Amino acid sequence: LVDIGDEVRQVVAGIAEVYKPEDLIGRKVVIVVNLQPRKLRGVESNGMIVAASVGPEGRPVLVGFHEDVPVGARLK
Repeated sequence: LVDIGDEVRQVVAGIAEVYKPEDLIGRKVVIVVNLQPRKLRGVESNGMIVAASVGPEGRPVLVGFHEDVPVGARLK
């Protein structure tokens, strides 16, 4: 579950091989929220985590910020 400021959403992402769930608690990530819900691996996802694809294997690296940004801040 991801806190996007005004609500909490379930987001499914293919990052489990790189990131443990406990390492993501409290971490601020970029989420695309203006998408229609979609089932991924049989689970409804209500957004998309933004990550770069690095190296020949396409390892996901989460997008983040160098300054403190409030939860729910809009990107421009």
